[in-house]
Amino acid sequence: KNSAFHFYCVEDIAETKIPLTAAEDEQADISLEDMKKGTVRALDSIRNTPFTNVKKYIFGYRLIKTGKDVKEERQFISSRDNVPVERHVVIEPTAFFSEKAIFAPVTLLDKGRQSLYNYSFLRHDKWNGKQVIVIEAKPKVAEEISTVYGEVWIDPTDYSIVKIAADPQSIKGYDKLKELARKLHTKLYFTLETEFNEFHNGIRFPTQVSMLEKYKGGEYINQYRGHQGWERTRTVFLYKDYQFFAVETSVSVENN
Repeated sequence: KNSAFHFYCVEDIAETKIPLTAAEDEQADISLEDMKKGTVRALDSIRNTPFTNVKKYIFGYRLIKTGKDVKEERQFISSRDNVPVERHVVIEPTAFFSEKAIFAPVTLLDKGRQSLYNYSFLRHDKWNGKQVIVIEAKPKVAEEISTVYGEVWIDPTDYSIVKIAADPQSIKGYDKLKELARKLHTKLYFTLETEFNEFHNGIRFPTQVSMLEKYKGGEYINQYRGHQGWERTRTVFLYKDYQFFAVETSVSVENN
């Protein structure tokens, strides 16, 4: 966390939204009364009509960190309709989003924050063909934690973090989706995962943040989307084409 680094990369955002019915607007708040009254289009028409809405944006991303001073800069490169847009306009409608993903491992495992969590070993696993160790970090008092927590994939050869899978309960906005699931009498499946596959000068950098919101089971989901369920949103942030400048790292090892 005390390292100084400057880097530039490309941030590629792709968001896919699939409404449950043709009557559903982009805000995706379901009116069960409308369904019961039959105001949506015929079932066959709903099933056969593609509703997928895909938005794509590309930004140039630059992060400069010296000690505790962090500065983020983004520049619009392109979009699917080639209309320039500010990144906050893209992100605000998205229910789940994580700024400064590079600092997620520090947030969960920094020595100064370890007293806030309980850690437990879950299993040995494989990640990109390598053996890894998976642990779980859970807050001792959930109300005292305002950041994401969950499962952490660790490379046992150097103890670097290769992946973090968030506990849905720790994600801002999750309660709203649970309420939607309750209204639909269905079960919510939500995942938020961050991968760190770019390794430079002793630091792992994020390469992908992926979010999936899906509902399965229940009268309405089975009727309109079948037993495969309804994948309402899928958002993927790719970080690629890294360029590093004047990276300096200071490492201190303490032997107990």
